[in-house]
Amino acid sequence: MNTKNKSRWMPSAPSAPEAARKAAAEGDLAYKMAKWPRLLFRNETKEGGFINDALGMRTEGTWPAVCREMFGRLYGNGTTKLDDGSNGWAENLHRQADAVPEWAALEQSVRGDAWRAALGAGQVAAVLAASLPPMPDENQEALEAEAEVLREVSQDGKRVNANLMAQRGELQRRIAKATQDGEATCAAMDAGQGFAIRSALRKAAQQATQTIEEVDAGMQGMGIGSAATPAERRALQMQMAGDERLRRIAVLAGRLRMQAARKQATKTTQERREIVSIKLGDDLQHLVASEIGMLAVTASRPFVLERIAEKRALQYELGGKATKTRGPLVFLIDASGSMDGHREEWAKACAMAMMEIARIQRRPFAVVFFDGGIKHSTFFAAGEASTEKIIDLMGVRCTGGTNIEQALAYAVQIVACTLPECSGWKAGKDADVVLITDGEDCSDYQTPSAALKAAGASIYTIAIECSASDALKAVSAETLSMSSKDMQAASSKLDGVFSI
Repeated sequence: MNTKNKSRWMPSAPSAPEAARKAAAEGDLAYKMAKWPRLLFRNETKEGGFINDALGMRTEGTWPAVCREMFGRLYGNGTTKLDDGSNGWAENLHRQADAVPEWAALEQSVRGDAWRAALGAGQVAAVLAASLPPMPDENQEALEAEAEVLREVSQDGKRVNANLMAQRGELQRRIAKATQDGEATCAAMDAGQGFAIRSALRKAAQQATQTIEEVDAGMQGMGIGSAATPAERRALQMQMAGDERLRRIAVLAGRLRMQAARKQATKTTQERREIVSIKLGDDLQHLVASEIGMLAVTASRPFVLERIAEKRALQYELGGKATKTRGPLVFLIDASGSMDGHREEWAKACAMAMMEIARIQRRPFAVVFFDGGIKHSTFFAAGEASTEKIIDLMGVRCTGGTNIEQALAYAVQIVACTLPECSGWKAGKDADVVLITDGEDCSDYQTPSAALKAAGASIYTIAIECSASDALKAVSAETLSMSSKDMQAASSKLDGVFSI
C-alpha cells in the first residue's frame, strides 16, 4: 500500500479475460436488479451525461456493476439487497453509503425518476472513482455459482475428463484471486480509506442533490411547460445539469419572469377598468351609479330589473390597450466582449422574462445578439416557446466590439416583418424594442431610431453598469441603469419595461 497517498487510488490493470470482465459487469454484486431498472440504466448510459462519463473512469471488470447498483439503489424500484453474497467488498461499499445522511437525502429526492437517479449515481460514482482502492476484476459470487455447476456435472464419474478438470482448476484460480482482491479492497475501506470514502460520498451526494434542485428550478425559470416534448425537456435537463452557468441564468430568469408576469397582471387589471363609454346591457358588475341607486329604492327596483332582463340597463363599457393587436417585441442584446460573464447571464435571463411578456400578450418575439454586427438572432412566433431555440440562444458567447446602429437597423426589418424569418408575422404598430448594452459606440443610430418611431415602435434602453448617453436617451421612450446589485435580484427598476 502506498502510504504517501492514501486518499487517491488508481485502478489496477485488468487481469481477467474480456469475456469474464463482461460477465462481471453484468452480474449482481450486493444488490439484485430486475430487468426494468437494468433497462433504464442502459438507456441512461446511452443518453450520455454523468453516469456514462463515470463508467469510463475505472478499468476493473466490476466497476460497471458498481455504477449500475448505485443507480438501482437511487431509483429504488426493482432493486433488492442480496441476503448472502460473496462480494463482501461491494457490501462494504454500500454500507459506507448508508452511513452518510446525504446519501439518504439523495435517495428520497430521486426515487422513481430514472433521469435524476442517473444524475445522482453518475456524480457519486465519479467521486468514488478517485477514492476507491483497487477492486476485484471479477464477480466472486458469479464465479462460485459457475463452480457449483461444474461440481454437479462432475459428480457423475463417467463425465469427468481432462478438459473438465482443467476448467475447474482455472475457475478455482480465478475464485481465489477474486477473493484475495476483495479482501484487500475490504481491508482498505475498513482502514483510514473508509473515512475518505464516506467524506467523498457525502460531498458527492450533497452536490448531486443541489444540482437536481437547481435543474428543477431552472426548468421552471425557463418556462418549459407541457408544450415541450419529453425529448426536448430531457435535452434541456441534460444540458443544464452539466452547465452551472446555464443553471444560474435559468434560476435568475425564473425570478425575472415572475416579476414580469406580476406587472402584466397589474397592467391588465388597470386597463380593464378604463371607462370608454356608456352602453346598454345586463352586466351587474358594470351598472352605472344611477341604476344601482334605483335598485336600492323599492318603488323603482322593478323597472331596473326589467331593463336588466331585457339587456337595456345602463352600464359602463370598459376597454384599453389589451384589446389592440400589437407588433413584435424585439430584444437586442449587446454581445460584445465586455458583456462576458455576469452581464451576459443577466441579459439572457432578462430575455426569458421578455419572452414571458410576449407570450402573455400573444406577440411574436425576437432575440438578437449583436457586437460589431448582427451575431445571432432567434425568432419565436406568437405563443411559441421552442426548447431547441432556447438552448440555441443560451449558447451565444460574447466577443467583439459594439455597433448599436446595426442592431437598431436590424430591428427595423423585424418590426416591418421583411426578414424571411418573420415574413409570416403580422406587421403592425405598437411594436417594442428593448436594447441592453454595457456601453455605447460612435455609430449613428439616429436614422434607424427615426425609422422605428415612424413604424410605431418604442425603444427602451437598459444600461448595464453604465449610464446611457443623452443621445440614446433622446431616442428612447425610457432608459434605466442597472447596477451590479440591481442585477442580483428582481429590481423595481424594471417595472417600467415589464409594463410595456
